[in-house]
Amino acid sequence: MYSKTDGELAASLVRDFARNLFTKSSDLALRLLRQGLLPESARDTISTKIHSFVFDEDDLGYIYDQDMHEFFGDQEREDFYSDVQKHVLSDLDRIRRSQQETYSYEEDPDYHLSDFVDQLEGIRAAFPEWPGVDDVVDTQRCRVDDWVNEVSQERREEPAVGRSDLIRPSAQEGGRNIFDDVDL
Repeated sequence: MYSKTDGELAASLVRDFARNLFTKSSDLALRLLRQGLLPESARDTISTKIHSFVFDEDDLGYIYDQDMHEFFGDQEREDFYSDVQKHVLSDLDRIRRSQQETYSYEEDPDYHLSDFVDQLEGIRAAFPEWPGVDDVVDTQRCRVDDWVNEVSQERREEPAVGRSDLIRPSAQEGGRNIFDDVDL
């Protein structure tokens, strides 16, 4: 009953709603929804946010998260699935390249795209009946593997950071060396 009388609670849940490992706000919103206590306006706003996370922010985790789909009405859920099949699955090349562009040379390239690969597998597991989903996921996995191999080869060609042959002679002249006190 408190949730129906406190308008600030619903507004706060909607404002703070995020999926990040199921935050307190999203967990509470889902519980209220399941109990029939979440106002329709809050449910509608949250479903719009979920749609935005997928289509505007490329957060693929929402595609297969069945708990999050509870915020959709029946027709909204069907429209969401249809839109994902039409627009997101065909746009995975751009999403993958976008994630590749954020790669830092110090990172492990395989780890860098592991969330993307996990999300692809989540989509495949949740919707095996979608036409072509296996081919799309397999194609993206191959492209990820090719990119990881390419980056890994480039990394092996570069000298390791901190090798003694990279120390400039001017830095070695005079003064103490950091290895002077190390007994070999």
